[in-house]
Amino acid sequence: MGKLPPNFIKMTESILEENETFCESNEVGHRTWVEIVELMNEAIDNVLWETKEIDWRHLFAKYAMLNYFFSILMPISYGIYFNYLGGNLPVCFTQLRTLLEQLAKCFMSDVRHPDLLFFHERIKALENEMERERLSLTNLIEMVAPEGVSIWRNLSKDWVHFKSFDRIVAIVSERQDVPGWSLTVPIGYSDTELPEIDELGKYVSRFRQILAKNVKEWKRNTFTNS
Repeated sequence: MGKLPPNFIKMTESILEENETFCESNEVGHRTWVEIVELMNEAIDNVLWETKEIDWRHLFAKYAMLNYFFSILMPISYGIYFNYLGGNLPVCFTQLRTLLEQLAKCFMSDVRHPDLLFFHERIKALENEMERERLSLTNLIEMVAPEGVSIWRNLSKDWVHFKSFDRIVAIVSERQDVPGWSLTVPIGYSDTELPEIDELGKYVSRFRQILAKNVKEWKRNTFTNS
């Protein structure tokens, strides 16, 4: 069985610290760092609300959105943070895409199938409904957050479906440099990656707005009259 280099952990720690310093000293890097940290804080707030404000042990099995807070929003928002500090920008974008698509699925599962008492049954019923009505994930996201469709499409095109190779070619041609994330990870940031860092921060900011709006609506519809 292959093993990591003996100094891999120390090297990773050093790069995390290097990139943290980079973000502290660079306006674009810091702005994106703040957006990611705020996303993490919002994940924490939703989990704390779930565990303190409602009978979550009784309701957890019922609502898809409660599972979204615990099992998707919390770990993936932390994952974006660690990947960001590790220089792994492509995975940050793909993880953000996952947050958006699963928000749409969990939200609509609770909205469309409130009669089902198990969240997994709600999700499966929604998936069957999507197949029957030939609804794509893009259609689902548009129902939940029309402003999220352009985010979904751009993340899919640029970072998921391997068209990011076009991006790398463009970067090399325009900036006369190879982005660090296309070589190896973890890796330290340089000014070459600033456009992608800025892009990530803007996407996270837009997703946070979508998240806040839909969580507020879901809580109001689910618990106001309960």
